[in-house]
Amino acid sequence: VRGRGWKCPEGRQRAPMSAPSLRSRPTRRAAARGLGVAASAATAAGLLRGASGAAEEWVADADAQDQLCARWGDNCTGCTSAEETPNKGRMVKLRCQWAVGAASGIGRPAMPSACIGRPLGDATGEMSEWIKKHTGIILDGGQPDQYDLAAPGCRLLLRAPEKCQADASPSSARAVACAAAEPRCPSCMVRGPDCGFCGARSVLGGVDASVASSRCVAQSDDKFGDACAVRCNGKERTFDLSGGGVLSGLVEYPLWRKHGFVYAYGQQCTWQLGGSGGTVSGNVKHDLAPYDALHLMEAGNSLGVETVGSMSENPKQLVGLAAPVTLRFFSDGAYEAAGFTARWDYSPPASGSSSSGGSSTPSRGETVSVGSNFFEGNGQILIIVAALLGCLVLVAAIGCIAMDCVRRYRRRSVSGMRDNPAAWVYA
Repeated sequence: VRGRGWKCPEGRQRAPMSAPSLRSRPTRRAAARGLGVAASAATAAGLLRGASGAAEEWVADADAQDQLCARWGDNCTGCTSAEETPNKGRMVKLRCQWAVGAASGIGRPAMPSACIGRPLGDATGEMSEWIKKHTGIILDGGQPDQYDLAAPGCRLLLRAPEKCQADASPSSARAVACAAAEPRCPSCMVRGPDCGFCGARSVLGGVDASVASSRCVAQSDDKFGDACAVRCNGKERTFDLSGGGVLSGLVEYPLWRKHGFVYAYGQQCTWQLGGSGGTVSGNVKHDLAPYDALHLMEAGNSLGVETVGSMSENPKQLVGLAAPVTLRFFSDGAYEAAGFTARWDYSPPASGSSSSGGSSTPSRGETVSVGSNFFEGNGQILIIVAALLGCLVLVAAIGCIAMDCVRRYRRRSVSGMRDNPAAWVYA
């Protein structure tokens, strides 16, 4: 009853409730329910965004980001505005860019407009990984030769939504000017910060469907002083196109050096050519800056280092080097250049030979022949034996000469006695 007091369980008297307080009860309950709904929504959002309560986790890698950015493949404004998106039950952060389409031209395929990911870190490193998935080697006349499933080109890259209205079309003046540049990294960069150097898949099939059809790098992505410089430290596998083969292979650093990529300064990288034992042959085509070098070291001969520099024979021929051959590249902090391409073939050791140089016991029925390997390993013994034989021949010759002299003397003596019998009787 309004205005009537009531007793608390402890027996204490409570002040009468006023009418406004009674009328405020539904409001408080509604507020509580509202707070509960908000808390539930926040909890759901927290579960979607992850334990941190916000989409602070970036997408896993460049290929995964490309797949997520493709959700805005027909919307430049949505593409350049996106900052996060659901992925496998949680929110992840991402950065997308609108790559304006370009018509086909000399040396480049047609490139349709697309929403692709921006670099997550090392821009040229991510693009090199993408290039490797579109290139490889085939044996042409027994020699490893490189093939490409992608081609380079210059494309206008939009990263702000306010630029979409004027420049998103391939026919816009800026897009046409960028696409007209020679498909080389430096040529694209000089057209301005929004003109990127891109690779586009030029054939259908042959590449995993999860790999984006295009990847780009722009001048604004540069963090090391040159937007076209590629690093190899710790990433040697990216530039080894052997595909796990041991009989032939190809190392190219940097990839797409023929399209304007250069090696970065301050690099020290190592590759192994060939298997264990046997020999390696091939050639190294190089374009090195002064004081940068390649070192070639044969197996078991760490002191015998052959250096290839800017003034060395080009291509440098590799003939019968003991495998495996260690190839090391060094660059200083002054200049950059187009790098090198090393093609090699591996000849395994002959059947039954030991690569370690130790002796082996022949199996039953195996014919043991003492051939050139024996004489090559015992040269000093052969020299000593030859010297002894020479001495014996010399002694024998001297003996023969002495015996001949004795015979001649005796003959003269006998002839003299016959001519003078008196002397013979007296004797």
